[in-house]
Amino acid sequence: QSPLLPDNQEFGQHITRHGDGVKDIAFTVDNIEEVVEQARTKGGKIVKDVWTETDEHGSVKMACIQTVK
Repeated sequence: QSPLLPDNQEFGQHITRHGDGVKDIAFTVDNIEEVVEQARTKGGKIVKDVWTETDEHGSVKMACIQTVK
């Protein structure tokens, strides 16, 4: 149960399926392309390579990397 959103079904289903843990973590970095390449070089799985989201307030680059051991 989440104290912030106790009826949040998305997280409830995730916890039921995978157990307690972390689903997503976000970081702000200076050079996302370099971070993704370092993860790739160290054996990280690039779930979704760098993409850009843009709206009337500006742009942000994102990527999804599975845990690097």
